[in-house]
Amino acid sequence: MKTTINTAGTGRTGKPLTIYLAEDQFLRLDTVAKQRRVAKSALVRYALERLIDQMEYGQFELPLGLAE
Repeated sequence: MKTTINTAGTGRTGKPLTIYLAEDQFLRLDTVAKQRRVAKSALVRYALERLIDQMEYGQFELPLGLAE
């Protein structure tokens, strides 16, 4: 079930989530976002959706002992 929340006139929808990226991950994400002219948050949502789909259908497994 997907929940969508419109946050008081900001035009944002969904539930907020804060993540911390390593500097190199941020720079790579920023570069791709600028090249593709897409918001970083849209790229992260797309990648997360693909990851979750693959995990749900047994196409991808996280390594054991995955640390933060």
